[in-house]
Amino acid sequence: KHQAGIIAFLNDIIGGTILGLIIILITLFLDYHDILHFQSAHHFRDASVHLLDNVETISNIEEVTDLRFMKWNKYESILKEINGTAEFIAFRREDLEKRTAEHESTIKKMNGDANTIVGNTTMTMAAEFESLKVKANSIWKLDKYCGKCQWKQGTSCDTRRDYIMTRYNLGPESAKIGAMQNSRCITPE
Repeated sequence: KHQAGIIAFLNDIIGGTILGLIIILITLFLDYHDILHFQSAHHFRDASVHLLDNVETISNIEEVTDLRFMKWNKYESILKEINGTAEFIAFRREDLEKRTAEHESTIKKMNGDANTIVGNTTMTMAAEFESLKVKANSIWKLDKYCGKCQWKQGTSCDTRRDYIMTRYNLGPESAKIGAMQNSRCITPE
């Protein structure tokens, strides 16, 4: 007798809640299609849309959440540039490794002048590698990286770079680029 009363009570609560939600959903649906008209709901919707269109509100949200909002086509172009640069660097590394292997085999074949040839080639390749590093620095501004600067809440930019390297299995340059997404990791001019 006592259990039947509890079950009936729970049944009434669950049924009432479901019925209330259905009524609210129907009311919202009818208001959305202007069959019913709740002016305060329209004002609230207009105010919230206006707030999200406000540049200052968006910048405040970006600052608080540590995210950056951008248009999809701009994001795709940045991503394409990053991937293209990574592919270029990978291609140049493969080329460098291939040239190194070729020169090592040349060293084994040659006897007398091998040291001279290798020395000159190594210097040339080192110069080429340095020019590629300079080019990458000019594109990504890696020379502006500040490792000792504070990334966020007591974490240095170097610590963030190390985390990105281990978490995403990236090289140090790519991890620096990732850490530099926070402007605090860029040395001011």
